[in-house]
Amino acid sequence: MLDPQQLEAAAPTRAVTVETCAGLLLGHGHDAAMSPAARVERREASLDGLTDGVRQRRSPTD
Repeated sequence: MLDPQQLEAAAPTRAVTVETCAGLLLGHGHDAAMSPAARVERREASLDGLTDGVRQRRSPTD
């Protein structure tokens, strides 16, 4: 496990360190370490994939 000094050195700011650690403790995985813009892009890509999957499953008569 990393000591607090290693975490501090690895993170650009204390806020990111706290947010990242809190996210990991809450089970959010690497998503908590992502910037808000990156999270939005990831969610949009996920939604695009879902809508593409729905379009592919529809029959031509739908």
